[in-house]
Amino acid sequence: MGSGWRGILGFDYAIVQAPLGPNISGPELAAAVANAGAIGLIRLPDFPAPDYVRELIRKTRGLTSRPFGAAIVLPFLYEEDLRVVLEEKLAVLQVYCGEFPREWVQEAHRAGVKVLHQFTYCDMPCVDSPKVVDLHYSLHTCLGNNAILIFQEVKQFKL
Repeated sequence: MGSGWRGILGFDYAIVQAPLGPNISGPELAAAVANAGAIGLIRLPDFPAPDYVRELIRKTRGLTSRPFGAAIVLPFLYEEDLRVVLEEKLAVLQVYCGEFPREWVQEAHRAGVKVLHQFTYCDMPCVDSPKVVDLHYSLHTCLGNNAILIFQEVKQFKL
């Protein structure tokens, strides 16, 4: 496994687009960020909508040939939406605001999806074992509106 973000995830820049909400972080924004070499994320809805999730992913793929991912607010995790992300084999799955069980990380890995766990300075990584995800990262806002996150601290774990 390579080192750094490029080696671990295959992106040019250690910048991730913040998933601002289902109606903001859609295909156009995620594709533009991915085309710039950073990590573009579509934000999954806060309700079960697997057909809509698949539509978002396919529309994003129509706008970029670069890797991109999906973000899930864990209190709004719906298995049917997550399964679409894994079936479509996105590059990354970003999880935040809760626990993401080891079993789901392992299932993501079987599908070839890397798992990112976002936490803030006041949070502790809240995965049942901090060594099960591909990367934990802390963040600070680069822009006052929280539009872009800069990777300030990265911990890579060997699985």
